[in-house]
Amino acid sequence: MASCAVYAQEKGLFLDKKVTVSFNDITVDEALKRLASEVDGMVFMYSPSTFDLERRITFSFQDVALSEILNQVFKRMNVDFSERRNKILLKPGMVKPQLNGSTVAVKKAPKTSEVETGVPKRKSIRPADRLSKNQEALMKEAQQAVEEVGNSEKLQPTNVQSADSASFVPQFRAQPKPIPPLANDKEINRLPFAAKVPSVLNKSISQDSVVLDTKVYKRLLAKEKKEEAKANETKKFRIFGTAYTGYTSVGGNAGIQLGGSVVWLKNPRWGFGLSGYAVQARVIDDPVRLNEYRLAGGYGGVSVHYVLNPSDRIHFSFPLVVGAGGFLYKRTRLEPSEALVEDSTAFFMVEPGAMVEANVIKYLRVGFGLSYRFASNTMLNYQDTGDQIVGKSALTGLNFGLSVKFGLF
Repeated sequence: MASCAVYAQEKGLFLDKKVTVSFNDITVDEALKRLASEVDGMVFMYSPSTFDLERRITFSFQDVALSEILNQVFKRMNVDFSERRNKILLKPGMVKPQLNGSTVAVKKAPKTSEVETGVPKRKSIRPADRLSKNQEALMKEAQQAVEEVGNSEKLQPTNVQSADSASFVPQFRAQPKPIPPLANDKEINRLPFAAKVPSVLNKSISQDSVVLDTKVYKRLLAKEKKEEAKANETKKFRIFGTAYTGYTSVGGNAGIQLGGSVVWLKNPRWGFGLSGYAVQARVIDDPVRLNEYRLAGGYGGVSVHYVLNPSDRIHFSFPLVVGAGGFLYKRTRLEPSEALVEDSTAFFMVEPGAMVEANVIKYLRVGFGLSYRFASNTMLNYQDTGDQIVGKSALTGLNFGLSVKFGLF
């Protein structure tokens, strides 16, 4: 049976939270799951090889910090723990036992000749890669001595061989080393269990306790970095302006399209703004009015922009303009006897497009693209006869051209 209640301040770290807990003959795994379920938002992450999950414990604490409870639970278990956001990482530690504050060291008694000669020991040197049979026996004796004083866990010795090769002293580290935050993949690969953690792809993982796998942990860190980068992206102010020139078809005649946009970027990919364009066909000789006329118009509206992989040198963007405009048929030369504008109309339009862009410098992009303009009824007629000048789809058609963007991307 186990009972647990947590009392904590809102701004405290998980390891600093005060916990009242009582465990009565339960496994370490059950204790961790109970703590994780009671402390809102906290998750333990560890490898099954880190410690004995089935070890049974009995403890009772009253208003004690979570870090102190973990110290007691993992006492003599060679486990270190650290906190990263809402996760408590449990990892194998490098420890050596102490007896009454002194380091345990087992040393083989020196030979009589060594004592009599009184040759001073020289500075210790690094051990050889492989130990002799005599040294292996000494290590075994050292381990047995440690077990006899009450520590049943196997420890990692640091071997020291004297220069005279007369004695071999296995030593054990006194205190667990603090584990720094894991900032990158290279530091993760240096973990002692990096090559020993089994795969968790075929294991069920509960919400209270997560079995740590090296690859899973790397993906977790990458996801956190991505979320941080995404949060930073939304805080940065971005805006740009676009100048556009290209070819268009106006009433079946070749024409030119000029315009631009002012766009605010919510993030490097999505932008929202205003766009405006003017279209104009080439001058024609009107057979009815016997004068030079041309079709012209303009439109504008709100625009939405999406950029695919904006950090790439070459990338794609997809603009969309929705708005309205006006269209007319007018003379190019002013004649007092005739009206300047023969007919005009208003229309609604939608214009999607696609462009290939290049990042020239930090604040400049150039591109080439296509768009297709859908316009409502743009029929124009002669005022006196009512004969048709152009049909309903005079402004509906394909456009292509060049754009230049300048701003903060």
